[in-house]
Amino acid sequence: MILACAGFDLLLWYIYFFVGSARADADRQMLYLLILAGAFLAATLWAIWSTFHESVEWQGKTIRVHSPLGSERTHQIDDLETIDYSSFQSVFVLHFRDHRVVKASPYMHGTRQLLQHIDRVAPGAPREQFYASDFNED
Repeated sequence: MILACAGFDLLLWYIYFFVGSARADADRQMLYLLILAGAFLAATLWAIWSTFHESVEWQGKTIRVHSPLGSERTHQIDDLETIDYSSFQSVFVLHFRDHRVVKASPYMHGTRQLLQHIDRVAPGAPREQFYASDFNED
């Protein structure tokens, strides 16, 4: 998704700077193209930020979430209520009792190991049925 957004945005910027328009309403067309290119740039930056904005680590029954600005949140696996999968965002969402959530992308290194670790230390943790077959190595 990130590469598609970035590629399309680069195409729009190329048209804006090097191709242009020869029509009578070229000024208006180029203004709309500039707005569209800016919107795709914002969407691309948001996609990059949402993918890489946090790192997750765990040890024993503690999960730590680090933000790029230096803040840290700590969660206990015993406080885990559910594990869901958001197909819209393509992330696993861990819901805790204090109504905080941790999002982990299945494409992020270590997500499979985190889910397997949760199964080992809290085998009764409620989760969506499908992830056990998709992410456990049997």
